[in-house]
Amino acid sequence: MLHHSSEPQKRAETPQEKRTESEDNPQSERKVQFGDTLEEQDERAEEELPKKNLRSATFGHDGSWALVEIDGAVRCHGLHPDIEQKLKERPVRKAQLCRFSPAYYYIRYSDGTSAWEVPPEWRLDIQNVEYM
Repeated sequence: MLHHSSEPQKRAETPQEKRTESEDNPQSERKVQFGDTLEEQDERAEEELPKKNLRSATFGHDGSWALVEIDGAVRCHGLHPDIEQKLKERPVRKAQLCRFSPAYYYIRYSDGTSAWEVPPEWRLDIQNVEYM
C-alpha cells in the first residue's frame, strides 16, 4: 500500500549541507582572521580564552619543556640554568626551545624585547624579523 502525505518528505543532508553550531551561531565563530598579525591573534586568543592560563608550550632537547602562562609566568623543566634564568627574569610573551640542542632558544618578552641563542646560520634571519 502506498502512503501519501501532505508534508514534504525530508531528504538526507549531504556533508556539504550539514552546518555546524559555529556556522549557525556567529557568537561561537573563531575571531582570528587570515592576515592578522601575531599580536592581533594573541590579543584575540586572550579575549576568547580569559579563563585559560596557558598561552603556549614548547618542548626541547632531552625531555625539557617550558609552559608560558597568560600573565607571562613560566613553568619549566630540564633546561640549562642560564635559559631558565632568562625565562624567569621578566614576563614572557613567547618561548621556543630547540629539540636538537639544549643551547638554542628564542624568548620574546611581554615588553617586546627578546633573548635568543640560535645556530649561527639563523642569526641574520632572526635579526631581520626582530626589527621588522
